Amino acid sequence: SPQPWGTLDEDASVWIDDDPAQIFPAAAVDAGARTVLVDAVRAGLGSSTRGLSLFKRWGGTLATRVAVSKRAEIMNPLAHFLHDVTFYLANRKPIHDVIAGRVNEARDSRPVVLLAHSLGGIAAVDLLSQDDPPHVDLLVTVGSQAPLLYLMDALQTLNLSNAATRKPQVPWLNIYNPEDLLSFCAERVFENVEGINDHSIDAGVPFPASHSAYWRVDAVFEAIKQQLATLESLQAGRAPDPE
Repeated sequence: SPQPWGTLDEDASVWIDDDPAQIFPAAAVDAGARTVLVDAVRAGLGSSTRGLSLFKRWGGTLATRVAVSKRAEIMNPLAHFLHDVTFYLANRKPIHDVIAGRVNEARDSRPVVLLAHSLGGIAAVDLLSQDDPPHVDLLVTVGSQAPLLYLMDALQTLNLSNAATRKPQVPWLNIYNPEDLLSFCAERVFENVEGINDHSIDAGVPFPASHSAYWRVDAVFEAIKQQLATLESLQAGRAPDPE
């Protein structure tokens, strides 16, 4: 199935329709052949496998100690993420009403751009996928988990069961950072929907700081500027300028 993670290799999502036995070695597709191979490797290594077992045991202990020492650093951003998402799911309607109200205030202006970061991207994608949504010319999500929640079937109207009939808002510019573990790709998740553009940036800082660093990166604003120029050209009936 499609995956939203930005670090996913392109080839990893390609389906293979041919007979696996004609493509892979026998040990990759046949349990008996795999057992024979494993036994042969074990016999060849002999006592060296004891060192491997020892390494795995001590390595696991060391990794656990490191994780425990950094528990707050690791868990805090994840805890905040879970809190925000559960709050949104419990208060979806009033949040949608606030966003729709602000969008409608700008309806006499053109273009109308809805720019949303993180949880805001979830709410924006969810709102604009409903029946009779407020008019938006361009949706921009930054560091958003909306594709992940779609795959989890956690959005209100846009879900896997109605993928053939209900589509997300387009045009949609989705800006993500592979170093931001709370940002996800959208193009690969909604692979049959035209008008979604994933744009990868590098903020130069590790996670979790990377999740809040988008607004310090010029490439974010350049991507939005380019998307707006493309939109303006299309609305005017011109071919968009090359990037």
